[in-house]
Order: sequence, then C-alpha cells, then structure tokens
Amino acid sequence: MSHTVQYVVIGVIVTVSMLAVLRHLFPRLTRALTQRFLDALVRRGVPIPSQWRAGISTASGCAAGCGSCASSQCASPAQEAPVRFYKAGSGITSKSS
Repeated sequence: MSHTVQYVVIGVIVTVSMLAVLRHLFPRLTRALTQRFLDALVRRGVPIPSQWRAGISTASGCAAGCGSCASSQCASPAQEAPVRFYKAGSGITSKSS
C-alpha cells in the first residue's frame, strides 16, 4: 500500500477512536455538537434522515443517573436486615454432626 492510503486509514482509525472516547466521557457535549452539525447540514439543503435529527431523549428524575436521588423524594430507603440477638444459653444451638 502507498503511504498516503496508510495515513488515511490511520487517520480514520484515530478519529473514530477519539469520537468514541468523547461520546463516553462527554455525552451532553457530543450530543449538542452533533445536533449543531446536523442543523448546519439541513440549512445547506443536505437531506438528513429523521432518525438522526430526533436525537437521544435525555432521562429526567431518578432515571437520569445524576446521583442526586439520594436526597430527593424518589430515593428508596435503604434495605436493612433485622438483627437478632440471643442470650448465651438460651437453648439455640447449631447442629454439628
């Protein structure tokens, strides 16, 4: 292969990897940038599938995963197991064979 093709292939791989990391680390930013890019394409008359323009619906409330539910009303109380105390010699013994 020629060096130019190799450079293009490496550039595509690096770009795709960078976008995957950005989508993972900064989902809100990448969603906003994608929406702005698609809006610019639509203004120029490029046909865009409606599925792409719909965007990802962001969750709200407890489904958002923001971590603030611990202080809100939708947080479920912590489940605690009852603790049983027995007096020594109360007749409760473990079976050993």
